Amino acid sequence: MNYEQTQSGILVPKSSSRPEMREVATTRDGRDITRGYVDPFILQQPSDSVLQLRGGGDYKIYKEVLRDDQVASCFAQRRLAVIAKELQVDAGGTSRADKKAADFTKEQIKSMAFDNATDKMLFGVYYGYAAAEIMWGRDGANIIVDKLKVRDRVRFGFDGFGNLRLKTFSNPEGELLPDRKFWSFCTGADHDDEPYGLGLAHWLYWPVFFKRAGIQYWMIFLERFGQPTTVGKHPTNATVDEKRKLLDALEAIATDTGITIPQGMEIEFLEAARSGTADYARVCEYMDAAIAKIILGQTASTQGTPGRLGNDDLQGDVRADLIRADADLVCESFNETVVTWLTEYNFPGAKPPHVYRVTDPDEDLAARADRDTKIYQMGFKPTLEYIREQYGEGWEGQKNSTPPTEDGKLPPTDAAAEPEQTLDTTALESPQQTALNGAQIKSLADVIALVQQGQLDRTRAYALIEVGFPAISKEQIERLLGDAVKKTAPVPVPGKAEFADPDTSRATTLTDQLDDKLQSATDVWINRIRELVMNADSLEAIRDGLAELLPNMSIEEYSTVMTEALRVAELNGRSEIMDEVARGN
Repeated sequence: MNYEQTQSGILVPKSSSRPEMREVATTRDGRDITRGYVDPFILQQPSDSVLQLRGGGDYKIYKEVLRDDQVASCFAQRRLAVIAKELQVDAGGTSRADKKAADFTKEQIKSMAFDNATDKMLFGVYYGYAAAEIMWGRDGANIIVDKLKVRDRVRFGFDGFGNLRLKTFSNPEGELLPDRKFWSFCTGADHDDEPYGLGLAHWLYWPVFFKRAGIQYWMIFLERFGQPTTVGKHPTNATVDEKRKLLDALEAIATDTGITIPQGMEIEFLEAARSGTADYARVCEYMDAAIAKIILGQTASTQGTPGRLGNDDLQGDVRADLIRADADLVCESFNETVVTWLTEYNFPGAKPPHVYRVTDPDEDLAARADRDTKIYQMGFKPTLEYIREQYGEGWEGQKNSTPPTEDGKLPPTDAAAEPEQTLDTTALESPQQTALNGAQIKSLADVIALVQQGQLDRTRAYALIEVGFPAISKEQIERLLGDAVKKTAPVPVPGKAEFADPDTSRATTLTDQLDDKLQSATDVWINRIRELVMNADSLEAIRDGLAELLPNMSIEEYSTVMTEALRVAELNGRSEIMDEVARGN
């Protein structure tokens, strides 16, 4: 390495404009100070301290730990939780070859019993690493995976280069394995210099050890204090044969219901006295809880004691994180090896597909439907695409309504081609009832009548029909309201003298023009609010989103239209006064 001298005379490595491509902190050639020099062609030893000190490097010690009832139950629960998740295969790209590779991989996974292989490979989480042999085969012109055989990890080891080797009688240091033949992974270690990983067994050893020791002492305790000690008394002149008979009688007390002793001898029961308590059960419960926390990250799913170690929902979230991590570990290593090799063998140039398990919790459709109902009551309709995406296929529009297209827009209609009976308001009754100013609205005809009587303006009538009568399309609402406005007549008030009988047709026309001109400005606002509501996850999100949208909603266009409308209204009023003067009124 080249050095350069600073102004203070210190030698420092010379900076380079090129990145260093070589591996510097290699574990080979004696560069790893934690191992010293190791022949790279000789198998390395695991650095697991418990495995080396308590088991002499033999994994049998961890197999004994797995025999514990709590360990076996909790670890089976963790494995089965992963397998229960749905398996998905996504194409690696958008090309035709990418999609064909994904379909081919999906069929291969179905035929290779992937769940069974996943269950066995997950024992790598317990021991630290796992290895499976890929049994390649042919199906016509394609290379397929005939079977995945998960092998006993004790038969393998890693050399100084990190290569997996198979131990045999002829070569205890391991035979170098063929390329693209084995699928393996390691996990649990806190650095990449440990090819064997560090499994859960490393942390489970001591809780299981103390639990078994506690049970052993518990059995001794029960034997000592569970029943009284028997004492036999014999005369001083008793013979050896008589003493032996007395001793046999004492031993028979533990199993027989009746015994006989020679005359002149006595048997007494000596109650053992002790002080304090020896709660061995608490020790076993504590160790079982420790085992559950190591494997599952919580105890709620095994102990069933809410509140002892925290909130059950929070503990469940931690357990879900472990399931997701285990699923990603198996699937990512499978994608990097088997999936990639299958794609390169059969679809050269295609991007390998992505195999994964869906570990996200299912959404509560009842809560979503309740939220969508509230949003609908606010005046917003979901698109057909949204309904199918959230609630699945099989949905269509209501009867007598025009269903939206995939993009949520209504299809164009030819108003002239519509039959006249569509304007028959008496035939468009709805079971919904709405009270307005004391009047019961049972049908669309009631709404039209209120518009014609001047008790309901066009804007409110449109909103009432759209929300209260969803079977009526937007085009029909526009046409019905247009006809109703044309037929609107002034309603005289009894007992009140009319000062004038103005011509309302001109005012109505100006109102319609103002409504049309303002439509473009209000549509922008409504569309922004609709997009916010449809994408929000909660009512609080809608509230916060509206607070952000309101300052950005410009009223410049709205103000311009209103200014022009007021000027036109003023001119129209002057024109009417001039017309009355001209008529001599």
